[in-house]
Amino acid sequence: MIGIYPTVRGTRFEDCEIDGQNQTARAITGPSDVEVRRCDIHNTGNGVEVQNSFVVEDSYLHDIYTPPGLNWHADGIQARDASVNDITIRRNTILLTGPETGAIHIIGKADSTSENIVVEDNLLGGRFLHCLCGRGHGAELPGDQ
Repeated sequence: MIGIYPTVRGTRFEDCEIDGQNQTARAITGPSDVEVRRCDIHNTGNGVEVQNSFVVEDSYLHDIYTPPGLNWHADGIQARDASVNDITIRRNTILLTGPETGAIHIIGKADSTSENIVVEDNLLGGRFLHCLCGRGHGAELPGDQ
């Protein structure tokens, strides 16, 4: 729905609603330096998909879906790059009700280093936190349910 160009930095979404109306694969997608705060994101594939350096706080991601017949998965929040760094996911409610893969899905390459990943005080429903971060340093996952 909202694609951020690779050269754009510092994009911020606050106090908004994004309704994909079951028509889109990603609500927010971009390379890095994205902030999402107090947003209601629903009826879409991946809610937030950013490669690196992002914050998602105090948001509600729900009714995430995988379109029938497609051979891929949807996630509430997905970070995916050679090495994933500087990620904060805090105080969110992420509810999955179908065959989606993970409420939070963090993927880095096994031979890369991932640093400064904080996932805390989130309510995750329906699926789980899935973190494949390579050789991580500074990853914290306290207080998630």
